[in-house]
Amino acid sequence: MPEGARRLAAIMFTDLVGFTALGQKNESLALSVLDEQRELLRPMFNKHGGREIKTIGDSFLVDFPSALSAVKCAYEIQKTTREFNSSLPEERRVHVRIGVHLGDIVESQGDISGDAVNVASRIESLADSGGVYLTRQVYDQVQNKFELPLRNLGAKLLKNIRAPTEVFKMVMPWEGAMMADAHVVMADYGMMPKSEFHAKVREYAMRALEIDPTLSQPHAALATVHERNFRWADAENEYKLAVKLSPSNATAHHWYALDLSFKRSKNAIWEWRKAKELDPLSLIIGSAFGYFLVWSGHKQEGLEMLRSVIEMNDGFVAGHRHLAFAYIIAGMNADAVAEAKKIVDLSTEPTYVAAAACAFAKAGLRDEAIAILNRLLKESDTSYVDPSSIALIYAALLDEANALEWLEKAVDEKSAAIPFWRVFPLFEFLQDNSRFREISKKMGLG
Repeated sequence: MPEGARRLAAIMFTDLVGFTALGQKNESLALSVLDEQRELLRPMFNKHGGREIKTIGDSFLVDFPSALSAVKCAYEIQKTTREFNSSLPEERRVHVRIGVHLGDIVESQGDISGDAVNVASRIESLADSGGVYLTRQVYDQVQNKFELPLRNLGAKLLKNIRAPTEVFKMVMPWEGAMMADAHVVMADYGMMPKSEFHAKVREYAMRALEIDPTLSQPHAALATVHERNFRWADAENEYKLAVKLSPSNATAHHWYALDLSFKRSKNAIWEWRKAKELDPLSLIIGSAFGYFLVWSGHKQEGLEMLRSVIEMNDGFVAGHRHLAFAYIIAGMNADAVAEAKKIVDLSTEPTYVAAAACAFAKAGLRDEAIAILNRLLKESDTSYVDPSSIALIYAALLDEANALEWLEKAVDEKSAAIPFWRVFPLFEFLQDNSRFREISKKMGLG
């Protein structure tokens, strides 16, 4: 093509999110992350027919033969970097945003210029971390040819571009998986009833798998639905598939470890250690694993792990909850009360304050425990309170009849938190009770 000739091209701009701030904080680490980004992205440019024009600091300018090849490459970049990041601490993760535009360019001495380059650059700056934005021109070329949904964000005014530009966002399959995960966590902490939890998790997980059947996390989310319906074999199959699809998925290993703990399997500790190895800075993995270690007889290691979580973030209420229960198991009631006081200062959520009530009850502070119990009973008349939380307080108070009544309610409604009673020793005084044994049978864990 003659020097200075115009041609139509699909242009991609990429940007390494947070690079400037990281460089100011730790230059050597920033340069290391930059090198990792370049090693990750360049093979994907080549795979999809892209031609690297140049790098501009932490950004790539790439020319593709078609809009479809550029869009497919953009998706593969985000999918690959997400998988790459899953086993890394946050400061080493590669977060990329991408803009794609189709338009005329002028090529000169190996470089390209023109409005198409400017538009692609401006579109990229609009994108979220991990996101891909594209223009109407690209959308018109790839609609019905590309498998992911493309959401219209409307016309945007771009810097130094006269006319408004219509922008579309690529909807990533893991966005549905993330919504499924959010509902799992909300249900586990007693924030929604079973019917809503099951419907939402299934909806978002299945939507994600329709877009990309190779995703790992939706299978882990679906496993939690099987658990709460006491379909333990189906849950285990989903967890196994989740970790097979992505062995570096720390959350899948964490949830699978919980599942194995409910069944009191010796394999649980291996899954916990794998989850912790993959995400050593995760507060929720550290606190849940720490509690499991204390519960399973590894008291010193478990308490050290729990205390390290609190040192990382003293405002992490779930960490204080797990530590309070760990102290109860260890017979350290004064320490459990100290954690209980922190819990009630940090949260009013029923799942958390129920743990505080248990600590108060085990330390002989019945009035404080009963005050929380009465508050939750009153709340349950007007809003959802997981019956497992109330059963737990009655168990700590050694009120057999009411503990059994609320456990039965939890099992009958298949509340999200019901499997956790298997790892709470507060119910051990009911082991010889026939009603309690019947409850265990209903759950398939008798």
